[in-house]
Amino acid sequence: MKQQEEIMLSLTDLFNKMDQLRKPQMVEKFKGYSFLEIACIEFIAKLNNPNVTRLAEELYVTRGAISKATKKLLQKQDIITFRNPNNNKEIYFRLTSKGRKINQQHEDLHKAFLLNDQAVFDSFSSEKLETILEFTQLYNQHLDKELRNNSI
Repeated sequence: MKQQEEIMLSLTDLFNKMDQLRKPQMVEKFKGYSFLEIACIEFIAKLNNPNVTRLAEELYVTRGAISKATKKLLQKQDIITFRNPNNNKEIYFRLTSKGRKINQQHEDLHKAFLLNDQAVFDSFSSEKLETILEFTQLYNQHLDKELRNNSI
């Protein structure tokens, strides 16, 4: 159990430090936007036919929170809505050119973060990195299962 506790404390410390270092850069770069709004832009770019429900599921927030965020993004003209001709009831989102520009800036910032951290990753063999990846994927699956069980 001691090793498990050390790993969990280390992960918590790691994410707190990442947040401490990167949050100010994100706030400066995306003035006037909440973190949820930027995340919505990111996932609207990634998902096929994103809607409120899909965004809420992907971002682990309520549909109400997504509705508020997307309403603000619509007002800022970062996204537009559209309906699928086969399902006129459902409303979907698409990025505008302004939204695509913000998403590109967000991707560029993440690339800079990755580049900054590259030396750490380069210090590990591909086998060790594979083990770390395997752990994170397995732990994510475990947490996904817990989230599904808690939402029933």
